[in-house]
Amino acid sequence: MTGTKRHKMVSLCDASYEAAGRMNNFSGWVRTKVLQESTGSKETAVSVTPSRALLAVVLARQQTELGFDNEICAALVKLLQNKDLV
Repeated sequence: MTGTKRHKMVSLCDASYEAAGRMNNFSGWVRTKVLQESTGSKETAVSVTPSRALLAVVLARQQTELGFDNEICAALVKLLQNKDLV
């Protein structure tokens, strides 16, 4: 992306804060998602449903208890990445 970058503060819950901290380029990801949403791209971010919110909380708890590198957390991340999850 080109052009001047400006700051915009976002509020994150504990789980999303932890997930954002693990991303290589959180700001770039946010810019991409905002542009996709504003242009009506079919590749927009998945919606946050109660199931996704619960999985995010479970993932954060498991990461706290077991660390980031374990099979349970990997499985939860794959579930969260599934666009068909309701």
